Amino acid sequence: MIVQEETVAQDGNLTVNRDQTRNIGSNRVTKIEKDDVLNMGNNHQINLHTGTIVNVGNDEVV
Repeated sequence: MIVQEETVAQDGNLTVNRDQTRNIGSNRVTKIEKDDVLNMGNNHQINLHTGTIVNVGNDEVV
């Protein structure tokens, strides 16, 4: 699918274009900053800063 590039979020020097968005669970991510933790619903989190631990719920660590 071809997605038209369109700026949907801008913060300082960070610009996230529509073709760079990611759909995680039921949440569309349009803004990613250094120390952000993305909420994927049901306490599922990805730490983008360290990138070392991904909590996928039910005490499973990937």
